[in-house]
Amino acid sequence: MDDEPQPDRCLLQFRPAAEPARVLKETSRTAVHGHGHARDLPPPPTPVERAEAERRARLAQETAERERRLARERREWGGRLPGDVLRTVGGNGSGLRDFGPRPPARPRRRGPGHPARRGRAGSPPGL
Repeated sequence: MDDEPQPDRCLLQFRPAAEPARVLKETSRTAVHGHGHARDLPPPPTPVERAEAERRARLAQETAERERRLARERREWGGRLPGDVLRTVGGNGSGLRDFGPRPPARPRRRGPGHPARRGRAGSPPGL
């Protein structure tokens, strides 16, 4: 067994890991410009950064979908969402939407000619 030849071993390194890539020769102004542009680019994102960006994009998409769903439901229910009790009604509960509690009325805006907006003697208008 000792007299059998040992297989040859070699290490192929196309680019050494310890040294960053470098330009060996630039033959034209176009090459100089292209290499300068490449040097100015930021490094590509790491796998962790890429995964985080994908997670944020997925979360934004889910949030937008949820907002669209709520807006559609709000339109279907006449501008206000149904309560939990109304949601549990079986069948077509949309016919019940007019029987729910009404939102409080908004105060109307009064124009400058309204009696409540006219000024009293010695006070500025609106007080």
